[in-house]
Amino acid sequence: LKPARLEASGGSRGGSWPTSMGRSRDRRQRSRSPHERRNRDRRSRSRRRSPSRRRSPSRRRSPSRRRSPSRRRSPSRRRSPSRRRSRERRPPPPSRSRERPPRRRVEEERPKSIETLRRERKEREKANTPEAKLAAFKAKIAEDAAAFLAEEEAKKKAAAEAEEARKREALLAELRAAVSDVRKLAAEENQGGELMRPAKIRVAVATKAAVAAGIPQDEIVAASAHPTGQPEAPSAEPRPERERPESLTGEEREQEQAQGHGQGGKQEEGQKAPPAPKVSRKVHALARRAAQQAALAARDSGKPLPEVAKAAAAAAKAAGGDAGDISRAALAAVKIAAGEEPPPDGGEDEEGEEEEDIGNRLANRHQRWDLKQAPMRWVATRWGRHRGLSCGGRAHACMHALKPR
Repeated sequence: LKPARLEASGGSRGGSWPTSMGRSRDRRQRSRSPHERRNRDRRSRSRRRSPSRRRSPSRRRSPSRRRSPSRRRSPSRRRSPSRRRSRERRPPPPSRSRERPPRRRVEEERPKSIETLRRERKEREKANTPEAKLAAFKAKIAEDAAAFLAEEEAKKKAAAEAEEARKREALLAELRAAVSDVRKLAAEENQGGELMRPAKIRVAVATKAAVAAGIPQDEIVAASAHPTGQPEAPSAEPRPERERPESLTGEEREQEQAQGHGQGGKQEEGQKAPPAPKVSRKVHALARRAAQQAALAARDSGKPLPEVAKAAAAAAKAAGGDAGDISRAALAAVKIAAGEEPPPDGGEDEEGEEEEDIGNRLANRHQRWDLKQAPMRWVATRWGRHRGLSCGGRAHACMHALKPR
């Protein structure tokens, strides 16, 4: 029956023989219905007609009429069912770019409820009242005032700390300078002479002020220590022996007496120290002349200023001069090394010594002195002589310095 059916239908398009499965039509013909095959034959015949006899194209059928419901495809030839997409969203693949961060999911804000909106509206209305605005303004002013006071307090505290540090540094600097002066005087040949005592007094005053300011003892010791941190090497020259009372001047005797009071010497107030014999003026003149000659010789030989002063002091000491002669010789040597000419013999120094002795006698006549008054009297006498005051002027300076405060 199958071959007869194939012959009645016109055979296959390609003229293929029936297969073992009984299928003679190719795939294209199998997919078409008999009506479509007839229409195809008609269109092929119409193409062969002349243009004048060509018919109008046939109207296409609707999709519903293309295939009847009775003629469905076999189960083996049905199309695969369409894949339904799952409702769950798959996570996006990880981004391969390291620079661009992964996208964040935008969360949709849920609408606020009526109760929440009503509560927010009531809070806004309550905050917009005059009383609420006034309370907020007062709170803001109080907060600003507290912040301002705290800032001012911090500034005052920082300024006080800076001022305290500045005072402490100034006291330590004064102590360092005083100790340095004492070291310089101790390094000289005559151990500073008359200038050593005021320098030591300055060190004592600076130390007392540092202790009163509350500076720790370690800092005071560090300021008084040697700058290099190493102990000072003892001088090679032996320290000169203490002068005998016979070679001391009136001023030196006063200093010795003051030291005796400080060391616990018990002298009655009504008694006076026996006057010591004075050194002859010729000895002072010889010491001065020897110091001048030594200073001139050292200057002519091209020695520096310290060497000139040392040579003059050594010459004055060798000539029999006392501590005052040695100190004056050193000062004169400094002037000579600076280029000044030495004063004439028997001039200023003898006159100055005589005026100094007169001033001392006048000061002793008006008021007695003790340990506290001795440094002031000595400084007043030296200051008056340095300023070029006369005998009476220096006596007035001594009396003014000895007035009770």
